[in-house]
Amino acid sequence: MLYQINIYAVFVSLFFLFLIYCAYSDYRYGKIYNWVTYPYFFLGIVFNILKYGKLGFYSSLLGAFAGGGIFFIFYILGGLGAGDVKLMAVIGAFGGLKFVLWTLYYSSIVGFIVGIVILKINGLLFPGLEKSI
Repeated sequence: MLYQINIYAVFVSLFFLFLIYCAYSDYRYGKIYNWVTYPYFFLGIVFNILKYGKLGFYSSLLGAFAGGGIFFIFYILGGLGAGDVKLMAVIGAFGGLKFVLWTLYYSSIVGFIVGIVILKINGLLFPGLEKSI
């Protein structure tokens, strides 16, 4: 029996592999490499063109500029690296503007929780309060 390949499932799978590799390389080496982000940026645009046509192209570019632009502000301020900016541009190229905004929302929540846990582990969360107990 012959199976038909779902091209969208292939694109989404490649996108998740990209995210997993970027998380690993950022954790392990402190870098998100250009040789990974650039091809996936164009792959995200191609995905949206295949799925939505001309509207998908514009949606992809809008998402990429929004994601990259928002993170570029933090890059200028010294809070993030350039790899993080490119990563959000790729996320925008794949998902569009709405996906970028949801990604920012949920990553902010996760970042807040991780920050609180790190402060607690290092004894820096309410240091005066812990001494009085």
